Amino acid sequence: NWYTSFSNGQITDERLWFMGRFPYSKLFSDYLSVRITGVLLSELERTTRLIVVDLDNTLWGGVLGEGGIEELQVGGDYPGNAFLYFQKAIKNIMDQGIALAIVSKNDEDHALQAIDTIPSMQFNINNMATWRINWKEKWCNIIEIAEELGIGLENILFIDDSPVEREKIRHNLPYVKVLEMPTDPTKYASTLLSSPYIEKVRLNKEDLNRSK
Repeated sequence: NWYTSFSNGQITDERLWFMGRFPYSKLFSDYLSVRITGVLLSELERTTRLIVVDLDNTLWGGVLGEGGIEELQVGGDYPGNAFLYFQKAIKNIMDQGIALAIVSKNDEDHALQAIDTIPSMQFNINNMATWRINWKEKWCNIIEIAEELGIGLENILFIDDSPVEREKIRHNLPYVKVLEMPTDPTKYASTLLSSPYIEKVRLNKEDLNRSK
């Protein structure tokens, strides 16, 4: 959390104060700018209401179409424990009224079987809002999901480990928020949790019931 990050003298910077009367360090100023951005987005109702997430090497480790269900990594030792931690972070966010959808280029029956049979999986068909598991372009699937759920594109956050897929979403659906993912899965959860796109100033009844 922010207290741990800034508890070792990193909130202020004497050098910056004497040079330009800056009250905070650059690190803490960057943190404040992200949080303030999140508050503004929340007040304008432009934060995330739906997370759309990929499967392979994003929600679980490995590629289903290459190694099969037995080779997928969720829980256990690294890197499976990192993917499990990421899933738990998403699940906690869902308690704040943010729903979850899956968009993945995979065989649907095979992918749903994996979701239902991997013991450590934090999600199943009962707590996902919807899914599109097929070979269509992901931006086309996101349009369908937005129409199905009645959610504006500006309220969708797309999460995918592939830079190519992220760029396609930015190009074709500029209103959709895209989380810039690190290459290291151990940083997936912290990247999501520090994003201004999931900021919540207050929760109302609609928010709390959205996932359900």
